[in-house]
Amino acid sequence: MLVGKYPHTLDAKGRLTIPVQFRGELSDGLYITIGFKNCLLVYPRADFEELARRLKALPSTNKAVSDYKQLVLGNAFFIELDSMGRVLVPAVLRDAIHLEQEACIVGQATVIEIWRPDDLLAINEDIRSRGDSIQDELANLGV
Repeated sequence: MLVGKYPHTLDAKGRLTIPVQFRGELSDGLYITIGFKNCLLVYPRADFEELARRLKALPSTNKAVSDYKQLVLGNAFFIELDSMGRVLVPAVLRDAIHLEQEACIVGQATVIEIWRPDDLLAINEDIRSRGDSIQDELANLGV
């Protein structure tokens, strides 16, 4: 399971070391793309390919489907871990979220998010400020 937060640094070539705890699930390769939040998303290969299959089955005339495919599938790159457990984050994706040297890698059970530390701090503060309403919604969902 992909969980936890790990601060890391990108090297001069834009490579990011993936935490050892995540490497097993990414050993067959991964897809990295842009998400709706100001972060990058990293999917294990099989999970991303299943997501793409499910999206393909939906009507492309639906604007939400079309927009999601444009953002997530249209900006996806297939990458394999190198022998040191690193991935080269494509420059176009780094530029999209203004990712420079410092990064936080956050596991979200089935997907990994890559954040600029300041953006992650801000979104976590926002989430905590809405804690009561989030707990109520989760209770309504049976969690």
